[in-house]
Amino acid sequence: MNVRFVVPLRPPGSLSDEAYAEIEVALRVTVSSLLAQTDRSVRIVVAAHRLPRWHAEMTGSVDFLLFPEDDRFPLRRAHRHIDQAFKTAVAGIYAVSCLDADLVVRIDGDDFARRDLAEAFSNMDLTGDGVILTRGYNIEVA
Repeated sequence: MNVRFVVPLRPPGSLSDEAYAEIEVALRVTVSSLLAQTDRSVRIVVAAHRLPRWHAEMTGSVDFLLFPEDDRFPLRRAHRHIDQAFKTAVAGIYAVSCLDADLVVRIDGDDFARRDLAEAFSNMDLTGDGVILTRGYNIEVA
């Protein structure tokens, strides 16, 4: 099963430069955990308004979809959720149409994925309308 992870990022203009730099650090950890999957066929699609500083270090298993910042769509708190949903939908369509996805999994940019997550999905009976994970581990990183 071709598992594709989709990671939508918040617009940089909605945060201070320091806060957005922290998001990029967290994203790097997330992407690294996804690249360490036991299922080596995993691909990751990051949907963002700009490339993270470290993007060139990532292998060919990571695709970056860039969305322009648009003055016609001011970044208000309520619009952040619309922005995330739009990026998730576009990245999901890209994963299916360009990366041959059998399963698209949305993951936050500050999540850490266990090594066998994609393999676990591959072993699930996914004949229904989809799967929602409701449990995981929450950890504090100081």
